[in-house]
Amino acid sequence: MPDANPDYEKLYRQQNEFMLRMARYLKLALLDTLKNGYSFLYNPDRQLSDSEKERITKIFELIHPIMDQVNNFQDLTEILTDRKTVVLSTVNLHRPLKSILSSCKSLVATHPGITFETKIPEELPIVRVDSHRFPQLVINLIDNAFKFTGTGVVHLEVVPSEREVLFQVRDSGIGISVEKHHLVFEPFQSALENPDDPRAGFGLGLPIAKYLVECHGGKIWFESECGKGTSFFFTLPVEQNRQEHTGITQPLLLTK
Repeated sequence: MPDANPDYEKLYRQQNEFMLRMARYLKLALLDTLKNGYSFLYNPDRQLSDSEKERITKIFELIHPIMDQVNNFQDLTEILTDRKTVVLSTVNLHRPLKSILSSCKSLVATHPGITFETKIPEELPIVRVDSHRFPQLVINLIDNAFKFTGTGVVHLEVVPSEREVLFQVRDSGIGISVEKHHLVFEPFQSALENPDDPRAGFGLGLPIAKYLVECHGGKIWFESECGKGTSFFFTLPVEQNRQEHTGITQPLLLTK
């Protein structure tokens, strides 16, 4: 938020509070819809025809992408209102990566034209990560790679060194034109050539990924060429203590 008079600052805070309340309201409404739908679909006392089951399943498929966007919107508004915290736990990197790869199974299953490759060494260092936000960060980048790759390869690679761990998520998708590179980490912006492309969403996933990486003490960047794919890189510092423990908390703040 730029320096301004008190009235502007008050309006800015009120606007962000309103957006946060709206995001939470939408999320609760969508969760309630999904809950009722699953109860209806799997009610043993109700026999549904195949066509009815297919229609309900289709509704679920339409709601889940909307839920992803609402989650991103809530994340951003929590950042803007200084409500988001990151609880850092010192763990061996294999622990969160195991959870991440498990979560990617459904993504792989729904994209049969894409090969998901991983290159993760057996020996990984101790790092400090948030057990919820760090998987969210990596899955966000992997999901983004799948979204913009019709057929081809999505590749996750982890390269540890003495002081940091380098992560790379590479795809063979549509790529990003040089003219759009400056928009990649900007909220509510799209690097797609067609702004009406349904894959554009709210343009919040990558800005949130950047905030999360920086809150973990790392850096994020990308390389991309239109028509040849994109590679996102980020780093995490290696924990020199090398002992696992939990309970370190710090706020996640929006860079002004």
